[in-house]
Amino acid sequence: MRAFLRRFRCAVPLLAIAVAAPALAAGQTPTWRACFDPDDLPFSRDASGETPAGQDYAGQGYYVDLAQAIADRLGRRLEPVWYVMQFAGHAAREALLGGKCDAFFALPSRPGGMGPKIIFSRPILAGSYALVTPPGTEIAHLADLAGKKVAVQFATPPQGFLAAHAGIGLVTRLTPEQVFAALAAREADGAILWGPSAGFLNQTRFGGTYRITPLANPGMQFAAAIGFAARDLALRDAVDRALAALGDLPRKLAAKYGMPDGAPRELAAGPAITRQAGRFPLPPATGLAIRRVNDEQAGGPPAGNAQNGREIINTYCSHCHGIDARAPVRRQNLHLLRERYGDTMDQVFMTTVHHGRPDKGMPNWSGVLTEDQFKDVLAYLHASQD
Repeated sequence: MRAFLRRFRCAVPLLAIAVAAPALAAGQTPTWRACFDPDDLPFSRDASGETPAGQDYAGQGYYVDLAQAIADRLGRRLEPVWYVMQFAGHAAREALLGGKCDAFFALPSRPGGMGPKIIFSRPILAGSYALVTPPGTEIAHLADLAGKKVAVQFATPPQGFLAAHAGIGLVTRLTPEQVFAALAAREADGAILWGPSAGFLNQTRFGGTYRITPLANPGMQFAAAIGFAARDLALRDAVDRALAALGDLPRKLAAKYGMPDGAPRELAAGPAITRQAGRFPLPPATGLAIRRVNDEQAGGPPAGNAQNGREIINTYCSHCHGIDARAPVRRQNLHLLRERYGDTMDQVFMTTVHHGRPDKGMPNWSGVLTEDQFKDVLAYLHASQD
């Protein structure tokens, strides 16, 4: 028996070598398939296509450069998988759970936010919307914008934020490039734009002419992480270790693409104040009766916590429905649900979040948010109807 065990212990390493030998002999390197948007600079770009005339880009984007550094640490060959991401949450589930890629760049960094089947790396980028001002323009607080025109990208948090303040004119455009064009043509006195995009355009197209000031206002800041299928926990952990070992490289890559790195500043009604980077508290809901709704209330909504619902809306929904769900466009203003749907408000809400309205750009949120989170959002909406 002992002789058999000795022979077995010797045979196992030999068997492993025999199995590994063909791959080693062929010079193969394991790949790391990472999903990126093919046209989303400064984050990612498919370099196999032609660079637009007159543009001198520094590389394939922050996410692609970062992924290459991670792949080098892992001892793998990076294999980009180009994925058009109209709705990133749906694209991520389809790509990761369908085995089309091993990692998805990038998703909102909110552990558990996409359900149990999607897990996240440590954050790889913390960004915020930013105030963009031309030379000689000083904006210390909101009062300085009174009587001025401010360019914003359509259906983004800044549009809803500024629409709630009288006396500020909105110049709405569809893309960051069009927002900068409005500034260059003096159709606007300033702009509020996604900070990394603003910094990149300012660096590559305008020679750093404009001042980029990151904002700490509610709903203006977001952190991004890499998504993985839950079955790839070991890979996620290896990527986290690789990220930790990169040291200062992410900051250097962000600077390469012109991303602003100053501490976010709140654009407040009074004198400007600063907040510690990375802390994004919600303001008090002035005049809003936040309460916990319970099932015992006759005709009340499902049980839920309204304050939690408000935070969920400002994290996931504000890009379309505005800060606190008060969009400047009536059809996207969720404070008007009771006015539109009356007693069927709850039914319409639950049907919409579970099935989506693809023809109107509304994705299906089931599997992304939990049933308890839906109840929290509904509780907030009941507490805030006009």
